[in-house]
Amino acid sequence: MRSAKFLEENPLTDNVLDFEEVLGFVIMASTNLGIEKNHADHLVKEMALVAEAASALIAEETYIDPAFKKDGLMSLSKWSIAKAKLNQPIDRREKFSLMGEGRLSEVMVTEIQAVGYMMLAAKNLNFLHQQITYLEMEIHYLLVTVDPDQAYATFLDFLEE
Repeated sequence: MRSAKFLEENPLTDNVLDFEEVLGFVIMASTNLGIEKNHADHLVKEMALVAEAASALIAEETYIDPAFKKDGLMSLSKWSIAKAKLNQPIDRREKFSLMGEGRLSEVMVTEIQAVGYMMLAAKNLNFLHQQITYLEMEIHYLLVTVDPDQAYATFLDFLEE
């Protein structure tokens, strides 16, 4: 996990990214945090669905003021149930139907919106607040330090798996 001071000194910006690059950053962050591959794959899939369903304004508002600040017993129960679904792999055909053929390359988002979409997707999958916080911090760090071309290459590798 990255230092809070570094993240404060390098806030997310309104720099625009291709959504495929954003998904690459999410894959990289998931790998860096040791998130199970199938869980990360489902997060990427859910982000693609959320990008089509939710407006950029909702994603931005989610980042600025997330409605899920604490986990209770119900959250733990939901996460336990969700893990069984997330353990199922996503096949290559499904990846291409959701994300292939440049469909998401037309979607452009700011860094703030990118993290907001990740938060929405993670919450839809019943990730716990602490898991979302770690992902948020790691993605923030990667957005500041990693070239978007590297994230895009990671996304392409994901499609080929």
